[in-house]
Amino acid sequence: MKHKHIWGIAAAIILSVIAAHAFFFYQWTNDTYMAGPNDGLNQMGPFKQLLYDHYTSGEFFYSFQLGLGGSMFTQLGYYYSTNLFFYLQMLVVYILELVGLVREPDAAFWTEAVIFISMARMTLVSFLTYACFRYMKLDRVPALTGALLYATCVMYFRHAAFWEFFADAFIWLPLLVYGVEKIIREKKPLLFIFALAATVFSNFYFSYIVLIFIGIYILARWLIRLVPQETKIGKQILYFGGSSLLGFGIGLTGFFAGVYGYFNNYRPDFEQEIVLFDSTSNILLDSRFLIVPTIFLVFAAWKQLYRDPRFVLFTILSLLFIVFHYSPLVGSAFNGFSAPRNRFEYIAAFLLAGAVAAGIQHIRKLDWRELVPSLVFATGMYILFYLLDDDFSIDHWSGWLTPGMIVISLGAFVITTLTDVRGKRIITAVFAIMTSVVIANQYQYAKLFERGSISETTQEFLMSEDYMDADQIELLNEVAQEDPDALSRTTWVKDPQRTNTPLYLDFYGAGAYSSILNEEILMFYYNDLQIDLGRESISRYSDFGRRANIYSLLRGEYAMFEKDGDENVPYGFTPFVENDNYIIYQNENVLPFVRTTNQIYAYEDAEEAAPLAKEHAMLNGVILENPETAADFPQENSVTTGEDVEAVNGTYDNGMLTVTGEEGGLNITVPGDEDVEDYYVDFLLRQEPGVGYFRMNVNEFETTRKARDSLYRTNENDLTIRVENPADNVIEIRLPEGEYHLEDLVVYGETYEQLNEASEQAKDITRNVEVDGNEVDTVVENDAGDAYAVMPVPYEKGWRAKVNGERVPIEKANGAFTAVPLENGENNLSLTYYPPYFWWMTGISVLSLLAAVLWGVKRRKK
Repeated sequence: MKHKHIWGIAAAIILSVIAAHAFFFYQWTNDTYMAGPNDGLNQMGPFKQLLYDHYTSGEFFYSFQLGLGGSMFTQLGYYYSTNLFFYLQMLVVYILELVGLVREPDAAFWTEAVIFISMARMTLVSFLTYACFRYMKLDRVPALTGALLYATCVMYFRHAAFWEFFADAFIWLPLLVYGVEKIIREKKPLLFIFALAATVFSNFYFSYIVLIFIGIYILARWLIRLVPQETKIGKQILYFGGSSLLGFGIGLTGFFAGVYGYFNNYRPDFEQEIVLFDSTSNILLDSRFLIVPTIFLVFAAWKQLYRDPRFVLFTILSLLFIVFHYSPLVGSAFNGFSAPRNRFEYIAAFLLAGAVAAGIQHIRKLDWRELVPSLVFATGMYILFYLLDDDFSIDHWSGWLTPGMIVISLGAFVITTLTDVRGKRIITAVFAIMTSVVIANQYQYAKLFERGSISETTQEFLMSEDYMDADQIELLNEVAQEDPDALSRTTWVKDPQRTNTPLYLDFYGAGAYSSILNEEILMFYYNDLQIDLGRESISRYSDFGRRANIYSLLRGEYAMFEKDGDENVPYGFTPFVENDNYIIYQNENVLPFVRTTNQIYAYEDAEEAAPLAKEHAMLNGVILENPETAADFPQENSVTTGEDVEAVNGTYDNGMLTVTGEEGGLNITVPGDEDVEDYYVDFLLRQEPGVGYFRMNVNEFETTRKARDSLYRTNENDLTIRVENPADNVIEIRLPEGEYHLEDLVVYGETYEQLNEASEQAKDITRNVEVDGNEVDTVVENDAGDAYAVMPVPYEKGWRAKVNGERVPIEKANGAFTAVPLENGENNLSLTYYPPYFWWMTGISVLSLLAAVLWGVKRRKK
């Protein structure tokens, strides 16, 4: 009974959380799920599934299913691999799976579960924020109101639906502010240490954002005292310094892994102009990122409230972050000085909630004399923002919910202020929360369900041929049973946007889509071999461009195609299994996982060579950086000249192609050489301004290119397209109307002589390769005295190699993979991966934790 109010608070939070999710919960009952059709289905669900499968199997560091192989701990640190809230999700799901309450999780399961995870997260956020505001001496109703305004803000739903792990950042912000206040008021550092450790461990990116804010908050607190007895600033500096070192040290294992992955990723520089200010959105009526609570506008013009330093603190910081909202330059700074992003604006929602909570604290003292100017100010601001926003319109009845609730909320506030009705706080709080909840549901419908296309994320779609199709899974499972070798890869992506298809269909593929990937692999695709992905986009690689040499080198043993599509089957592939809709071909020339060679080429010699010449060098031997001696690099000669090129529906002069028809381009006449199986067409392509996203065909090969101003351009314009030897001896490059720089055009013929020779030599080689999580073991009989074993294991710091029990160096091979020096005779070869400096970072984390515990014990004794 002493704490009976807690049950009331809990009931209010739970009811508000359910009400805030009402729209999506209703859609869930109709088999439509709270997940974006793009990154929600392509990344969130698949990454959760990958990590759940590996973590529950005791594999924490490396997965050969992540693209061509990758560090889960570093490359997925931006997402879930170090996310404490995801760890809690996994524990709950694992227990539920063990007791039979949920099915065996797959990507669809995690998509269906988003709404329940979101409600659990929002409940946690609400309780933590309520505790923070209560500690700041706000009464229960104001603290609860502020907590729910923060938890139900529109940014929460944008993040939870499109990039679910973004919403986890909501958890740690109030806890950090709570920890700051504990140091300032009581010189108690443990909560700040814990909050900081959890923040930096869980996500390095959002820890960067929130720590910028915490720095601003501490500076503001030094200027604005909230209670008479506060720790002197000099001592605060000592406490914050020591606490920061310990908190950062405890979370260092996760933070360092994420930062290491970030700095070993490739992303082109953002080259567009970043202005200081820009009118980005209507934050009173129609923003995708931030909706200012109506009651905040009323309070902001109420002079009496500025006597409360809590209101002053939160209001000044709120106004600062509202200014930040309109500054792309600030958005860039919060995004690591890259493209401007609004991911930091959940902080503004927290500050606005704090200001509202502080205002409601004094609602009983407010009278009608200041009501009129406050209402005039609030009304004037709404009229101003409406008039200045030419894009704002209401085209559906639900669009009236937001202005309707604003009017009702203002009306209720006027009535409670002008009358002596009891429970002014509760009435004001109820209408403030109701307004936030209604706006949240309207936002879910208009901004997420309709404009964000979440309406497409249905059970029917998840089970369709565009996602987890039963016919596709049937064939892939048949391949897995026929060939249980996990190191054989199958290429299959029905939609070029769904590069992570191997994760949710559960097979070993040849592609990955993640904001952080192995830079060596990306450069191998983009630069070294110029492998076209079928769709230009950063942060992904996929397939092998239908190029047989690369398939064979990287263990691409199978390729699946739709039967009614243009199969464009690579050389050397023959039908393997099929059903009514799909067929899988098998590569007859796939090379062993471990290849040995004495033929060494220098990477510096390869830099200016044609991609086809590099492929031949890889088939004949290995390309290494800075070898002691190197063989002459293979050369390829173009089979065409400028006289063989003719413009179609346009003109082509000095590298400038102008297409004047609806479609046009170049016709390239090639020799009628029967020994040539395929041609490699190399050229540099850049569109002139005015040409946006466009599609390009080179005979049977189709690809797309981004607009010049797209944030997702690779800025890699050197292309190599493989096409089959055409029957009419003409290669056709087709582009839409516009102007293009098309330069350095050469065509090479490929007879596959080197591939056939390498395949023939490998037929008698059998090596048993065992893969167990982050370990690869094999035995290599090196009777020929070859110098190196070359493997399609992506080169990445963290791998360690042993030959016959002795450590040996690992060298970068073929630009992105792994080579290990061999001894004569039998070589027991072992590779083991741990994230770079993992044990050092873990040691620091453990020591920091012990130091924090000792500090806490010492303070308790005092």
